Amino acid sequence: MSMTRVQMISQIEDDILHRDDKTSSVGYALNWSLSRLDKSGTFQELNMEEITTTVISTTFATTDVATATNIITVDIDIPTGTKIVFTSTTTVPAGLTASTDYWAIRGSSTTITVASTYLLAWTGTAISLTDTGTGTHTVTAYRERIAKPDGCKFIQSIRLIDGSMSRKLEPVLPNEIDLAIPFASGNSAGRPSHYCEWSDWLQLNVIPDATYIIKIRYTKWQDAFDEDADTAEVTGIDNMIILGACMYMWGTILGEPEQAAMCENQLNKEIYLYKRFITNMKPDLVLKPSMGSHRQSASDMQTNPFSNG
Repeated sequence: MSMTRVQMISQIEDDILHRDDKTSSVGYALNWSLSRLDKSGTFQELNMEEITTTVISTTFATTDVATATNIITVDIDIPTGTKIVFTSTTTVPAGLTASTDYWAIRGSSTTITVASTYLLAWTGTAISLTDTGTGTHTVTAYRERIAKPDGCKFIQSIRLIDGSMSRKLEPVLPNEIDLAIPFASGNSAGRPSHYCEWSDWLQLNVIPDATYIIKIRYTKWQDAFDEDADTAEVTGIDNMIILGACMYMWGTILGEPEQAAMCENQLNKEIYLYKRFITNMKPDLVLKPSMGSHRQSASDMQTNPFSNG
């Protein structure tokens, strides 16, 4: 059974540091240790999958339209430059035409104004809304940019799925996509084939022209110890977390480099043994030794589809 945050703090204070005046520092040290462990390698239990779509819709009421500021309040996050379409059970707000392409200007995670062109969206030129319309309104967003999953450490793969087939999207570096498509007018719409990471967003290329399912496989950072009852998300690493926290406390807070070095040496051994244990838990995984630089034969490609040609 995994130890809670408060149990780890008690063990460090009572059995290792022998002092109880460092509770807040120990709590910080535990999160520092989690971060260090995350940077030491990938834990299988932190491998995640998230499903989203390239087109999302939401409804909003007439009271969500502010004619004084042209702001529309919605319950989805729509990035600037996203193509959007409005429909209504009765009449869309005056200034807009139903089932017509517009582009969003993001105000916040729940507010947008509307531009008539992609260019005007990026220059922040909004359409004037002279009334709130009638009925219940719907905004449909054709997303070129998709938010990364919460706590995303790095992307392992992104697969696009529609009614005909699936496709693994190819990653593109930011400087490469800027060289390939230097002008916004070069962004065509269609079935995406590539993606590019921008801060907390994933940019799809080409711009999606329909609803596609996006399956994101990623590794997340471990959640921090925010509450006393919190436990580690990874099984069997309690001792490593405690060793990392003690290393930080001895070396940074208490100024005892010798004690810190002993904890670090033991921590590195624990990490090594843990990785060996996880590898041995996979009897179906056969690792073939590399014999140097060589190409696979045709027969190798047929028997093992994951061989590099």
